[in-house]
Amino acid sequence: MTLNKKNIILSIISVLVGIAIAMVPAPAPMGETGMITLGILIAGVLLMLFNVLDEYVAFLFVVAFWAIFQVTDFGIIFSVFSSTTTWLLIGALGIGAAASSSGLMRRLALYLMRIFPTTFVGQSTALLVSGILIGPFIPSTTAKAAIVGPVARSVSEAMGYEPGSRGAGGIFASFYTGYISTAPAFLSASFASYAIVGLLPDDIAARYTWMGWFISALPWAIVFTILAYFSIILLYKPKNEVEISSDYVENELAEMGGWSFNEKLVATVLVVCLAFWMTETVHGIHASMIALIGCAIVLGAGVVTRKQFRSEIAWDQVVFIGCMLGIGYVFPAVGINDWIIATFGEMIVPLMSNHVLFLVVFMIFVLIIRFVIVSWTAAFTLLTVLLAPFVDAAGINLWIIPFVTFVISNTWFVKYNSSPYVVSLTAAGGDGVMVTHNQMVKYSVLHTIATMIAVLAAVPFWRMMGLLY
Repeated sequence: MTLNKKNIILSIISVLVGIAIAMVPAPAPMGETGMITLGILIAGVLLMLFNVLDEYVAFLFVVAFWAIFQVTDFGIIFSVFSSTTTWLLIGALGIGAAASSSGLMRRLALYLMRIFPTTFVGQSTALLVSGILIGPFIPSTTAKAAIVGPVARSVSEAMGYEPGSRGAGGIFASFYTGYISTAPAFLSASFASYAIVGLLPDDIAARYTWMGWFISALPWAIVFTILAYFSIILLYKPKNEVEISSDYVENELAEMGGWSFNEKLVATVLVVCLAFWMTETVHGIHASMIALIGCAIVLGAGVVTRKQFRSEIAWDQVVFIGCMLGIGYVFPAVGINDWIIATFGEMIVPLMSNHVLFLVVFMIFVLIIRFVIVSWTAAFTLLTVLLAPFVDAAGINLWIIPFVTFVISNTWFVKYNSSPYVVSLTAAGGDGVMVTHNQMVKYSVLHTIATMIAVLAAVPFWRMMGLLY
């Protein structure tokens, strides 16, 4: 927080709004502390929306004041921090840090690029496919963007594409789509996926093992990837095709030298962890324990040093997710969910019962609110908590709400819409070095349309799977 006049005024306004809400008598059937809970939450959300505080700091204040005012039991407020979600996230991020620092991820990307033709279509396909194949091993989209962004820029330059050209735009879009946009297809490809599972009730979350998530997301992933790929070719394929020298990738790999011990160790850990995650229903060992053991191995071997463990794991996101997901436990405990059902149930359930119409309206609504609620995690948490009381009556598996919010939130009509996009743009040299933001907005439009079509195309399959009924 910067102590200036504007932020002080916005802080005072946020706190006063929170106090005003907290002082309203709690309506039935909400518990006595329900309005205090809402007042504190809204004050924190306003501090975040006004950019007075970073999101994780704002929600630290929220949970702290919930505890101070004893809106419910301390254990309920901070229950997420003792759950498997938090430890799965920490373990997976630790393994991801090892893959990043060891150089393994860059090597694998180059190996896959060597397989494909050295044309625009070939290298665009290579970047997209490599992202899909490598993505499930790395839960941090930020790390993937930071590591592969420079590779994409090097490929673009080696092919002779000028900054801001169609070819450069296509290479960037392919890298972003493969490594970032397809991440929701895999539980282990993004920390947001782990947060979604942590948000679900235990009986529903039990379905979303690694394989359970993959099967549920697969219909969306197939349609989206195909549409996104052809959108890139349509928008960015150069009129005059050029071919990169076949020596480029070989030279890059030669500079990296032979496989180091760290790369071999991390590769082994990643493959074993992924195998155990995929077969969780067979052996019964929870994914969080597999992640922690994998993390402990790379820490013990010194692949990730103490300094790197402190600096390269997104601890701010761990704290934010732990605090944010607490809403899902606190709201039912203080009776807010009961009040939502009693007040809005008769109006919302009929609207949600037409699944296709609901999903169309819902996705448009998410696109609109994302200009205000910047955080993907905040968006799908708040919407899931608000709609959770109605999904059973409307015949919707609760997982669909945060999943659809997650996939439709990946837009960059304005830069602040997406932090992975900003990191990707920065990693590729910054706005105007490889591509321009204005140039990529066109793809954001087609990317969004592809996402919406893919969600609607998944509806028949979700019905067959019992996710819509």
